[in-house]
Amino acid sequence: MNFLRNHRSLPPDQVRALGRKLDGAVVSVGAFVDQPVETVAELLKDRTISAAQLCGHENASYIAALRSAAPRRPSTGPWLGA
Repeated sequence: MNFLRNHRSLPPDQVRALGRKLDGAVVSVGAFVDQPVETVAELLKDRTISAAQLCGHENASYIAALRSAAPRRPSTGPWLGA
């Protein structure tokens, strides 16, 4: 996987472990820079994160692919902005 080389970057398994410790009322947001659609989609689908903030070179086709791979769940609000 192509994770940022930053002290704040975590692989998905560590993100999942931290997410399990959060109170259910917490809205968790993952910030991603140029990550594969599948990486972001899996974290959304398994409810590790509630929303995705895209901070790289993601374009309209990337967002369309992400919305297709991880469709919005009813009653939980949008995962991505307009």
